[in-house]
Amino acid sequence: MRSAPLKWKTLDRTTFQTTWHDGRTWTLKATPEGKYPWALFTDENSKHPGAAIEIGNREMTAARHNAESWLDQASLLPSDHQYRVW
Repeated sequence: MRSAPLKWKTLDRTTFQTTWHDGRTWTLKATPEGKYPWALFTDENSKHPGAAIEIGNREMTAARHNAESWLDQASLLPSDHQYRVW
């Protein structure tokens, strides 16, 4: 589990990034045209497959909180677990 709050870097008004403790960079982006208002995703690289999850909160602060909760829960999975792309 996370020991300190995540620091989110603002890329623009609707896009934020953070780096998780495993070194993966996650992006939280507003998706007003999508089914859900926000998407949390990471790109595929040599160490990790890409992953994405949709977040249903309308407000940015609540979406960031849910993103952090999801990352906390995902960190409980075994280290060799493959994230599922939604």
